[in-house]
Amino acid sequence: MKFLLQILSSLLLAGPALAAMAGEPDTLNLSCPVCHGDGQAPPQQLPRLQDLSAARIEQRLRGYRDGSLDGTAMPRLAAPLSDEDIAALAAHFGDRRR
Repeated sequence: MKFLLQILSSLLLAGPALAAMAGEPDTLNLSCPVCHGDGQAPPQQLPRLQDLSAARIEQRLRGYRDGSLDGTAMPRLAAPLSDEDIAALAAHFGDRRR
């Protein structure tokens, strides 16, 4: 429970900063591994970036952005992303299965 509270606190603090970085995929992609891992194991309920295809990442980000997918932090984080941002993030993180 304490771990979950730490994650939620981090997301609340990071949200405005991440939103301000929208349009800057090089900066934005540095924050994705914080919750989703980059070779590290994220919390069980969060998908690992390295396990997702680029198409799946793009589909999920668009769903969070347009409101067709529910989530805790992701709808707020995806809302300011442009189509180009989403494509860049998906290309960067997708298809890195090991």
